[in-house]
Amino acid sequence: MPASANCFSLVRPHARRISLLYAERKALNLDYTPGWSLSELFSKLEPLTKSSAATKMTESVGACCTSPAAICYWFAASLIAWGILGVAGIYWHALHWYAASTILFAAGFGCMANWLKNRSFHCVMSGPLFLIAAILFLLGSLGIAHVNVSLVWALLFVGICVAFCLEWRYAKRSASQAS
Repeated sequence: MPASANCFSLVRPHARRISLLYAERKALNLDYTPGWSLSELFSKLEPLTKSSAATKMTESVGACCTSPAAICYWFAASLIAWGILGVAGIYWHALHWYAASTILFAAGFGCMANWLKNRSFHCVMSGPLFLIAAILFLLGSLGIAHVNVSLVWALLFVGICVAFCLEWRYAKRSASQAS
């Protein structure tokens, strides 16, 4: 089971400090000796994670809310995707670096990567929205379909706002259930 699937994550297991996130979004830190076995490590962590809030959080939540680290990861993944698509745009003009379709594809790929790594709740909804909008803009720039640009941008904006509102509401509900 991946560590990020339940909002508990071991950060840098090769480092000398382990950080755990729990329901109140605070970190528990534990210094350890690199030679410890997994059973020794988990025996040290067990007393720290016995709180009911942390236990309920791991049992009931599969998605997390946005954190600064998740935003940085999304930005880095999107920037890499944008760079790759921009290079492809040199050869295929429909994906030039400043095209809306290129930027939206990059944002969608960033959301998918962020969902896979950090389980940011809104990314499961906004990622496909970015990709659908990117496909619509690509079809419009290729002349295959007529696209109402204002409508696509408005629907994308509303969809992303709804995704963030649901994430906020979901995170608020799961935190209140945990306490």
